Amino acid sequence: MLTVDKTKTGVKQILIVDDHADLRTIFEHVFRKHGYDVTVAVDGEQALEAIEANAPDLIVMDVNMPKRSGLDVLRQIRATPHLRHIKVMLVTGNYLVSQSPEIDLADLVLIKPIGIHELIELAQRLAPQDSAARFSEQRR
Repeated sequence: MLTVDKTKTGVKQILIVDDHADLRTIFEHVFRKHGYDVTVAVDGEQALEAIEANAPDLIVMDVNMPKRSGLDVLRQIRATPHLRHIKVMLVTGNYLVSQSPEIDLADLVLIKPIGIHELIELAQRLAPQDSAARFSEQRR
């Protein structure tokens, strides 16, 4: 896995965690287009491995996944002192999940379907990039 010195580049790192390949691909493409460095994981176990290897600035994570749910991963992040600072955006198609008390551990919860513009706008609020990084990526 490539490690980037974020203090030199200004580029924010996003981890996308979803067991649906189509959504992962769409989210990855959109975030890269907007200048983010993107890593993807297909389930909660891969997510925890990626987070430990290189803590991202923002995690966009599905709630219902195989092996470990997004809520399990979120609990682990919040229980780990050196990871607590990471912003977490949970994504779910199940409105009832949004009523769970654990949901308050997330920085933001989005109910599917999600508009791409809304997703980017909210991600930029949680993990804003400096203007030089955005300009550099937009010129590519």
